[in-house]
Amino acid sequence: MSKSEISFLSGLIILILLAIFLPSIEQNQNYHNFADQRTLFGVRNAFDTLSNLAFIMVGILGLVNFYNNQYIKISNSFSVILNLFFIAIILTGLGSSFYHQNPNNFTLVFDRLGMSLVFASVLAMLAYLKISPRFGLHTLAELLILAPLTVLIWKFNGNLTPYAVLQFGGIILLILTLLLSKSQRRSPCFTSLIILYGIAKLVEFYDVQIFTLTQNLISGHTLKHLIAALAAIVFISPLKLKN
Repeated sequence: MSKSEISFLSGLIILILLAIFLPSIEQNQNYHNFADQRTLFGVRNAFDTLSNLAFIMVGILGLVNFYNNQYIKISNSFSVILNLFFIAIILTGLGSSFYHQNPNNFTLVFDRLGMSLVFASVLAMLAYLKISPRFGLHTLAELLILAPLTVLIWKFNGNLTPYAVLQFGGIILLILTLLLSKSQRRSPCFTSLIILYGIAKLVEFYDVQIFTLTQNLISGHTLKHLIAALAAIVFISPLKLKN
């Protein structure tokens, strides 16, 4: 194994150990109490629900562009990861829409399962392009099991820690890999993804305050969906062929 492979693998092992040994975190039930609970055309929590159409559209357009040969061809194996990313974005939109129709721990599982696959595909892309193709495929195989498992552990054991480690620890691993990587291969814009995802989490945190500040026009959580969908577009745009 190369030094970069050993470093990335060590990072993954550290995340697994943190997920196992850090104190258990329970889901705060206030999380389900979103600022904007308006019903529109019979759709409950309409704006938080319908804003997920942005994810679904991004994922579908990504698949359409891929099958119309609108992205650079890196390899057949990388295409598998890229397609998984688009499918995971669609599943996130569907799962989040389902969740926001009736926010509770059960429906949240479907939201987070989609998100876990997004995290898995992004980290697999990172490993493939910045470490090595072989290592990227190994990472994908491992995370396709471990990422959804973090959600199932929370569902059946009530421990949110593994999912939190996947999300926030994964971002730290992404940042460190980018800082240490010397690869010049054309790749998605990981830096923009990190920045926009950070902004999305920030506006999510200020859900109520943004809803109040905009005089009930839009909530922080609705903005989070739109910014996260934009993050996916910006992230993948460097791979699109120029007309």
